[in-house]
Amino acid sequence: MKITTLFRITLSLLFVTSLFSPQALLGQTVIKSDASDYDILYRDPGGLSSFHATGDNINVSIESSGGGFMVEYYRAILQFNISGLTGPVSSARFHAYSGARGGSVFDVDLYGSSVNRNDFIHASNSSSTNEFFNTSGKGYSKIGGASEFIEKSDPSHEWYSIDITSFINSRIAHYENNPTDSIVVLKLRPDGSYNYGSTQYNFSSGDSDNAPFISIYKGTTDQEITGTEGWRMLAAPTSNNSYADLLGNVWTQGMTGANTTSGDASVQDFNGSNFVALSDLTTTMTPGKGFIAYVYDDDDNDGNPDGFPKSLTVNGAENSGNISPTLTS
Repeated sequence: MKITTLFRITLSLLFVTSLFSPQALLGQTVIKSDASDYDILYRDPGGLSSFHATGDNINVSIESSGGGFMVEYYRAILQFNISGLTGPVSSARFHAYSGARGGSVFDVDLYGSSVNRNDFIHASNSSSTNEFFNTSGKGYSKIGGASEFIEKSDPSHEWYSIDITSFINSRIAHYENNPTDSIVVLKLRPDGSYNYGSTQYNFSSGDSDNAPFISIYKGTTDQEITGTEGWRMLAAPTSNNSYADLLGNVWTQGMTGANTTSGDASVQDFNGSNFVALSDLTTTMTPGKGFIAYVYDDDDNDGNPDGFPKSLTVNGAENSGNISPTLTS
C-alpha cells in the first residue's frame, strides 16, 4: 500500500491531453499534405489547366459550361510523402477541414491513385490532363465504397475523416519494393450527381494550420513518461481499451483491477466538481474524457525505486471522429 497526495487540477486542464485537434492522438504517425506542391486542377473553356494552391484555402467546385450543362471545375490533388513507413499498418485515416461553402452544396468523394510517384506532381497543363482524366496509367479509384467523404447535408467548419487503411497498405507495399516511389496521391472531387448551379467547397490548404493530413497507426501505442513520481494527466489513445490495459506497466492501487485494492486510489477522474476514485480499472476508457493517474517510481511495491522513464503500451484501433464532452468551470 502506498500513499498518494492529490493536488486539485481544473477540468479545463484535464481535457487538454486529448482535445487539441485530430493530430494530437497518441501513437500516430501524422503526414501532412505537401505545402510546396499542392495543386488544383481546373477545366476552362480552352481545355484543362492547373495551378498551385496558395493561401489558406483550396477549392473543389462545379461550374456551368453553358447551355445548362454542369461540369467539375476544380478538383484538388493532395500529395503525401510516405518515405520511411513500413507496413502493414493497422489503420490509416485521411483528414480534411471543411471551411466555408457557397451555392447549392454537393457531395464530395475521395479518390486514391493506384500509382506511387517518385516526385511531386507540379502544376502544368500536362500533369493536369493526366490527373484530371485518369490517363497515362494514373487511374484513381474511389475510397469508401458507396459512402461519400462529405455529404452535402454535413456541416461546414468541421474536421472530416475516412478510413484509407487498405489504400495506404497497398501504397506502402509498393514503396517497400520501390524505395524511390514514396509519393502517394489523393484527389478530392465532386461526386458526379450534381444537377444544380455553380457552387464550391473551401478546404484548408497545405499552407495552413488545418492542413489535410493522413494519420497512420501501427497497432501499438507507446507513450513514455519521464520525470519523477507524481500525478499525470492522460486520455484514451485507442478505442475499446480499459484503464488496466493502458496502465499495466505501472503500479496501481485502491480499486478493483489494480495491483492491490488497498491504499489511496491512484487513478481518478472528474465528476464535474471533484476528482473521484475509479471503482474498477477494467472499465473501458471513454474517448475524449481525460483522467489522472499517480505514477510511482516503484513498479512492484518492493520498496526499491525502478526509475524513470516508464513506458505505457496499449494495442487497439485509434480513436477517430467527433466527440462532445461536457465542460464545467
